[in-house]
Amino acid sequence: DARDTQERQVRHERQMNQLLQSMQRQMLRQERLAAVGQLVSGVAHEINNPLQAILGSSEMLQRQPGAPAAVREEAAFVQAQAVRMREIVRSLARFSDPQLTMPEPVNLADVAAEVHQLRARELQESGVTLSVTCASRALVHAGFADLTQVLLSLVINAEQALSASRVEAPRITVRLLDAGLRVRCEVEDNGPGVRMEDEARLF
Repeated sequence: DARDTQERQVRHERQMNQLLQSMQRQMLRQERLAAVGQLVSGVAHEINNPLQAILGSSEMLQRQPGAPAAVREEAAFVQAQAVRMREIVRSLARFSDPQLTMPEPVNLADVAAEVHQLRARELQESGVTLSVTCASRALVHAGFADLTQVLLSLVINAEQALSASRVEAPRITVRLLDAGLRVRCEVEDNGPGVRMEDEARLF
């Protein structure tokens, strides 16, 4: 009976320690989100001013009479990326706001294509092969800019890991799969992976 009582106490203490660690991680996350919110509130105005200038200039270039098709195409690309930057600023501001934005139907294949276009030049220069496998065409309810930013961050992280490890034939694979009523997006690279001691720093 004494041994059983002691074992119950040990299990209870272990559960309490796990709960305490979970609460500490949540507090750390809240502190990080608060820091992001303060940062965004201080720089959003300064970022939006030049973005508006970029948007206006790119739109004028597209409407310029006699402008070559290549120039109009490049101006349209600059305009699209400026709009995306504006959405990123708004997304960062939402990190400190618990209220979620309204989602919309999004095809993850379009998100993957956007990321591929954004990183194609850098990947080619670094010798990294990026392949996208779209086994799902189902729509998901989310923000297109939010999903693009998430997937872009994962691809950039994979690029950095491959660059640091200097593996032969570096490659990144993005897979879109149906998983019941959900859609699964996987990002895989043939680098060394995340070290166990670094997992706690992931955010």
